[in-house]
Amino acid sequence: MTTPRDRFFSGASAGGSLSRAAMVGHDEHFASSNEPVNWAWQDILQSEHLALFGGPPGVGKTELAAHLLVALANPTDTVVEVLGHRVMPVAEGKFVVLVEEENSRRSITRKLAETCVAFGLPVAQTLDRIVTVARSGMLVDLGQDKTTPWGQMLDRARAGLVGALFIDSWATVIRAESNSEESQARAAGCLRDFVELSGGPVVAIVHTRKGDATSLEDIAGSHQRAAAADVVLLVTADKENGRVLSSKVVFAKLRDGEGDHPEPVSFSVTKIDGAKRITVDGVAEDDDTPAHDRVYALVLDEELSQSQIRERLKMSGKRVSEAIGILKASKRVQFRKTKVRGQDTWLVRAKGGDLAVHKANGLLTSAHERVEVVDD
Repeated sequence: MTTPRDRFFSGASAGGSLSRAAMVGHDEHFASSNEPVNWAWQDILQSEHLALFGGPPGVGKTELAAHLLVALANPTDTVVEVLGHRVMPVAEGKFVVLVEEENSRRSITRKLAETCVAFGLPVAQTLDRIVTVARSGMLVDLGQDKTTPWGQMLDRARAGLVGALFIDSWATVIRAESNSEESQARAAGCLRDFVELSGGPVVAIVHTRKGDATSLEDIAGSHQRAAAADVVLLVTADKENGRVLSSKVVFAKLRDGEGDHPEPVSFSVTKIDGAKRITVDGVAEDDDTPAHDRVYALVLDEELSQSQIRERLKMSGKRVSEAIGILKASKRVQFRKTKVRGQDTWLVRAKGGDLAVHKANGLLTSAHERVEVVDD
């Protein structure tokens, strides 16, 4: 017997463009809810997302994008974090593509190479996974003409060669009228189509319409840009005599995110002996208490994942892992495995007892001891 549901999914009338694959029913709802999240940037950016990095000129948007771009091109097994969140490199055989119209090829290549060194990644092998299209006059448009640069880029996306696309900047690459909502919506649709074709994220740098970036309304040109994006990061800077001392990143929009948005994060870039060094606030806290003591105190009364500990204490993922390793070696914490959105997650909790007593009894090992811990 044919039910109304069968009729709906089989099509009440012949023809039409609404495909069965586009419709989600009971079984698909349950199946999709258990699918693991395909993170490109843990807890921030998924592989099927369109992201905007917004802010005034000269505040560190390109620097932040360069960090993420290089981390996605990581050719090694080394874990690389950006702003304290792990980045998953694109699959072998895919490239991270940068369409760069704001900076010269020489300038951006130097920035990417310096970022490789700062992360401890091999420069030649990492840059070999990055394709930079610098000041070529490429324009993202609605056409599918394969003779245009954008048409050729779409071909490479269809061929599975693009793992992630970065655009610097929206204003110079996107062919859209800044004051036209319809035009901006079509432009965002072009980038959304690229995400679907490539299976990787698209990150576009955008300028804010005024001298600051405090809300989604500050994204220049159109509300359609912020509305179409899955992720919006707003970047501002603390400057002195025109020089950026540090940049602040606000996670203004995280579509499909779990829990509350992360707290704002600041980062600074300095050069020591000619080498670039990236410092994320929260790594060098004012609190002199050892990291493992702080973690232990936090999990005495609450079961938390490593990412939750990182957010609460404003520590880098590496420091949290080391601290948990120390506590594990001293048998002061226990672990429980659970699933979050289909992904295995380890929760940490103290076994109990007084921290000061454990320290006095020598149960906490040296902060320099490295113990392998299962990453959540």
